[in-house]
Amino acid sequence: MNPWLGILLVLASLGLLLGSCYYGCKRFSLSAEVSRKTVHMGMGLICAFFPFIFLESWPVFLLATVAGASLLVVRVLPGLRTSIGASLHGVARSSLGELFFPVAVAMVWYISFESPIYYSLSVLVLTLADAFAALVGTRYGQQHYTTAEGHKTWEGSLTFFFAAFLCIHVPLLLMTTIGRAECLLIALLIGLLVTIVEAVAWQGLDNLFIPLCVCILLNVYDDFTALQILMRIVFIVAVTLSLFLVRSRTKLDDAAILGASLVTYLSVTAGGWQWVIAPGILFINTFFLGPVKKKVEERVHTIHSTLTVTLPGLFWLLLYYRQGHGELFLCYNLAYMVELSCLFIAQWAFEERKRSLARISIQAGLLSFAMIMTPYAAITFNEIQAAELLLGLACSLVSGPLFCILQPQIRDSPLDLGRYLRQGSIGFAVSSFPFLAPIFFAH
Repeated sequence: MNPWLGILLVLASLGLLLGSCYYGCKRFSLSAEVSRKTVHMGMGLICAFFPFIFLESWPVFLLATVAGASLLVVRVLPGLRTSIGASLHGVARSSLGELFFPVAVAMVWYISFESPIYYSLSVLVLTLADAFAALVGTRYGQQHYTTAEGHKTWEGSLTFFFAAFLCIHVPLLLMTTIGRAECLLIALLIGLLVTIVEAVAWQGLDNLFIPLCVCILLNVYDDFTALQILMRIVFIVAVTLSLFLVRSRTKLDDAAILGASLVTYLSVTAGGWQWVIAPGILFINTFFLGPVKKKVEERVHTIHSTLTVTLPGLFWLLLYYRQGHGELFLCYNLAYMVELSCLFIAQWAFEERKRSLARISIQAGLLSFAMIMTPYAAITFNEIQAAELLLGLACSLVSGPLFCILQPQIRDSPLDLGRYLRQGSIGFAVSSFPFLAPIFFAH
């Protein structure tokens, strides 16, 4: 098909979809959620057929740009927002999902240009699984779990999993050369992982994260053996269930617990068993700080806190996954050591107001150093140098005072996003020293 004709066909279809939903809202009084999900599904199904319409990338990128700009205009102009944009903005919750969607389409198309079936599956999972989960959760959901934006329902998440499984399994089985067992297990594993991603996403970020995760995971797992995939399924299920069994002991809400299980899975998958020890120690300590049993309202750490304090470590993990440099393991462990030290300081400064911050910082630094660097030294016993341990000790003693200086009202143990961004930034800056020092001193 001529690309310009394809572009006009897609734009006309999208315009007809929005107009039909607007008419349906006015004529038949469709609920805002049903109207929004109808637009979501319609746009997704149109985009899923792009490999059958376009043979080049530039039409897709052009359409994504035009769609993103148009949706932004509809969002910011009140007249358009309440007319043709009513189908997208009629729900009470705040979401940027419609803006993330064209970005996700362009990125997934770029990643999977040589495997168009993976592109279509990635968009299809977002289109169908997310829509069915929202509708079932809204109408029939009774069992709730806590998230950064309030709550979601287990019924909705279970619906998402089954829909994602079918969206992946059936096309893989019918349209690829992957074996039967592998198709089944790949669909189960990716279904589990993207269900967790959907559960922890906020502000419409699921429209970006879900298709990207499906696309990347399909490319990673398509040449794995059935046993390799099965072992990963057992691991993610075991970790998630274990964390939920001790949920009453932690200050993490349910979405943050799911985020912790995802971080743990990424650590062992991208790095190996050695890389799961440091985040494991950090998460275990969150279970023992404060009262043994915690009420729901005391579980105040959200997915935002989980992500910000683990992002420095994940950065070094992904860099290692791409480059394979062994020294990045030290940076990784230092990042988690700093985050653990800051966690101790925030807790003790709140509980023991008569103790000086300097004393608390030293104690937190030494304890976090012992907890993280002891297993690091045991793992790297044949290669470790005394300079690495001295560097780790220095980092542990420096990070505490930095946190106390940069964090306002540290005695009140603040839980705002700014606190975790500062904490994560300190962790990244301090853990960067082993990586940057050779570059700096070489010049």
